[in-house]
Amino acid sequence: MRTMGNKGAVGVRMVLHCTSFCILAAHLASGQDNVLKRNDDINTILQSMDFNAVKRANAESSDSTNDSLNYVTMQSYLTTKTTTTTTTSSVMNNGFGELLPRDHDIILVAGDLNYRLDMSYEEAVKLAAERDVKQLMQRDQLKREMGNPLTP
Repeated sequence: MRTMGNKGAVGVRMVLHCTSFCILAAHLASGQDNVLKRNDDINTILQSMDFNAVKRANAESSDSTNDSLNYVTMQSYLTTKTTTTTTTSSVMNNGFGELLPRDHDIILVAGDLNYRLDMSYEEAVKLAAERDVKQLMQRDQLKREMGNPLTP
């Protein structure tokens, strides 16, 4: 991602039985009070991780030595696009559109997401000892953000 310091993600996409999958391993901002930064990190990942290999190959070099690579990459892209039901953004950028995580049927995000419980360590230990899962879940930052329509 190059713009997020030591935070970011790696991703892979695949199509299995006409269902497209995007699997991301992410490392988001740490810190108890950095919920908005974590949300911004994942939003940046979702908006900028482009799986369009044709655009990447063309951007790396436009000289004739890469023509065969571009042709093979383009053929692979076209084959993939004809075997999936995924709809992608409009065709653009050298004739091929973006292929972002949100263009997939299923997105799986795993890794060091760094969301926390909005409480002190002592309070969390006390509630865990009391087996008060309901209170713990109500204070879970990730669960709360996943229910927020303004969160990516």
